[in-house]
Amino acid sequence: MRLYSSVFCMFFCFAGLLNFLPFILKYDFNLTDPSKVGWVYTGYLVGALGSIVTPWLQSKFHSTWRFLAVMFFIYATTIALLPVASVFFFVVLFTLFCACMFVIHSTAAPLANSISQAPATVTNGAYVSFYYSGGVLGSYLPGLIYEQAGITWFCASLFTVCTAGLVLSLRNTVNPER
Repeated sequence: MRLYSSVFCMFFCFAGLLNFLPFILKYDFNLTDPSKVGWVYTGYLVGALGSIVTPWLQSKFHSTWRFLAVMFFIYATTIALLPVASVFFFVVLFTLFCACMFVIHSTAAPLANSISQAPATVTNGAYVSFYYSGGVLGSYLPGLIYEQAGITWFCASLFTVCTAGLVLSLRNTVNPER
């Protein structure tokens, strides 16, 4: 359950930022030029390459849970720094944010299958349910905060959820199942 819940937190934050990114770019960074906006989105593509290096990164850690905790820590840090970033630094943080999400997902999905006692169909079904439930709520709730309170509180809400994912991962480093 801790792994599923941390995946919920991970995708809540990802969906939250990606769904409101156009508004953040327009209203907080005054970016309306499509080529500059497209430049920001290259961070998603570069970040996606993070899944390719996941096995190598994971091999540097003695525990998959510690690796997840480190990734959640970096993920949370990028969120915390977004509101104070310049446009260039925002792109760097956004790229790292995307990379962390892809690395966490590339780690958590196989981990769920390796530690579950349930049939793979049940394990994967639960994983996908938690993943997309986080995405659904992350696509809506942070937007209410952004609309009412701005980018700082928007990022604070994502940071809080991301920190919950970090805590859930850290709880497994004490008595890891793998």
